[in-house]
Amino acid sequence: MAMRGTNAGFLDEEKSEGNSFSATTLDFSVSSTGDFSPKISPSKETLRSASISKDGNLNFKYRVLANNFSGDSALCAALEIKDDSDDTYGNLSSYISSETDNTTKTDWEFTVKLTDNDESLADKTCNFDLVFEAWQEDLAYGAGGFTDIETVSSQIESDHWTNIADHLVINEVYYDADGTHGSEPDNEWVELYNPTSSSVNIKDWEICDNYGCSDLATSDLEIPANGYAVVAKEMSTWGYWVIPGSAVKIVLGEAIGNSGLRNSGDRVILTDDSGITIDKMSYGDDNNGLNPPCSDIPAGHSLARHPAGQDSDTRSDFEELSNPNPGTNPHTVVMNEIMPNPIGDDDADMPGGEWIELYNYGEYLIDLKDWKLEDGDGNVLEIKDSNTESDSTTIAAGERLVIYRNGDNDFDLDDDGDEVRLIDEKGLIKDSYAFTETVEGKSIARFPDAVGPWIDPEATPGEENKLKEKELNAFRLKTFDVCFNGKGKIKKDSEEEICAPEFLKYLGMIDELDDEKLNNNVELEVLKLKKEQEEDKLATLLNETKKMAVDEDSLEDKKDTSEMPVSDKKDSLTGAENVGTETENNTEDEDDNDVAGDENDLGNETSGDISEETDDKDKKEETTDDGSSGKKEEENEIDNTIKNEGDGQI
Repeated sequence: MAMRGTNAGFLDEEKSEGNSFSATTLDFSVSSTGDFSPKISPSKETLRSASISKDGNLNFKYRVLANNFSGDSALCAALEIKDDSDDTYGNLSSYISSETDNTTKTDWEFTVKLTDNDESLADKTCNFDLVFEAWQEDLAYGAGGFTDIETVSSQIESDHWTNIADHLVINEVYYDADGTHGSEPDNEWVELYNPTSSSVNIKDWEICDNYGCSDLATSDLEIPANGYAVVAKEMSTWGYWVIPGSAVKIVLGEAIGNSGLRNSGDRVILTDDSGITIDKMSYGDDNNGLNPPCSDIPAGHSLARHPAGQDSDTRSDFEELSNPNPGTNPHTVVMNEIMPNPIGDDDADMPGGEWIELYNYGEYLIDLKDWKLEDGDGNVLEIKDSNTESDSTTIAAGERLVIYRNGDNDFDLDDDGDEVRLIDEKGLIKDSYAFTETVEGKSIARFPDAVGPWIDPEATPGEENKLKEKELNAFRLKTFDVCFNGKGKIKKDSEEEICAPEFLKYLGMIDELDDEKLNNNVELEVLKLKKEQEEDKLATLLNETKKMAVDEDSLEDKKDTSEMPVSDKKDSLTGAENVGTETENNTEDEDDNDVAGDENDLGNETSGDISEETDDKDKKEETTDDGSSGKKEEENEIDNTIKNEGDGQI
């Protein structure tokens, strides 16, 4: 029996109800406004800020680590980074932060420090990545789930630094004068620098060369912290350079080391009051201070430490300067004029109120951004665009910049005396001046600009400091008496600021900074001024004497009248009415006789020279028809006055 095929099928159905499907994300981003700043050094840390933002749906845990290093491997290995979560430091090359989450911490401040002061690490770069790793908050790190990674490329640059000395150093040496800046050995100089945080008293210290030593100070003399001193044989040296007022100036009165510094080679040695060598250097063919010594340099140049105070006891500490800068290291901006007591409110809006004028005596434009002025109480006036006359903090070569108080509530110059300090962006005092009681509306200014002593002329903000003719003559008379002896020679022992050679040259009292004698032409002018001054004094004295005589006669007449009987007084008054004119004339004659007698008495009491000058004055008025006699008399008079001045007379 035949059978047909049979077909069979299977069917199964499973059903699940109430289910739903959804998708989510874990995503974040990192923002940072800039790279690590400032440049790092052994004394200065560098920082960078960063912030994270949640961009997805899920909250997350995360950590930060550093990797992918390049650049200078030695610098990278010497860097440590602070964990912003617990403020602990660890090596940057193996840095992994503590775990945190986006709900707890979103802002980061990365701080990196340098743990090694090796100078070979200076001026280097370390490149690396800061990597932010995130994962699901309900899972452990590496357990799977959603993750996200963001990378921030970073760079740390090391600054330039050196081994700064912890003692006073010979900081700059000018041993080969070029004629433009004086002669040898009179105007050779050595700059000392105090890199420490305390002042140093150099009483009984010496400065020496290979032939001998010179005393720096026989009494207390301090070089302030971070301050400078300039040592030279002659005071005239200061007139050849612009030296900040904050620098100590030391006049030896003899050549450095007694014989001066040799141009072909020499050593400079600084010893303390116990004879211990504190610092030394040498140049040219002398290897006693440094071995090998600094190379010889051209006339007019100097050898200077770079930076100030650098001291590794090798010649690499020094560099050649074609433009020496005694008393600083270097800068070419000084305070030039100060208005501490203006007319009106001291804190008035500019151009009123207090102001300070700065002057750039150098060859290049300088930006004074981040510089400041400081009063005696430490109150600061920042130099910024808004308080300068030019709306800028830059000052071009040979130009002036006026800084106004302009409503500042803290900075305040005391009218009864104060100090002003100019401070650079590194916090170093570049110039300072202390003044005493002031006059309202009058400034205190250097004469000549930048280099001269401080005096109180009419204010000239932003302009060249100039004396009016009356002020010029007054200072000529004063310096003639104070700065010169009876023979017209400069007093070597004068410590008056107005006797500075640069100011005497400005007044025309001397022709050159190293002159020792008064200019002959100016001497004649000064003697004329002195004679006119004496004549004015004599005339004033005679007028006062005459007035006193008239007053005495008037008092005597009143006394006589008061003692008369009443009847006599009536008769006297009646008689006075009848002979008024005659009595008046008689009284005038008597007064003239009294005054003449007083003048004779005065002539007997004063020196014969004043009498002679009075006679000469009368003779001077008698001239011939052509007028030549008066001129001759005047010349004879000046000659006689000069002779009397030489004899110590007036």
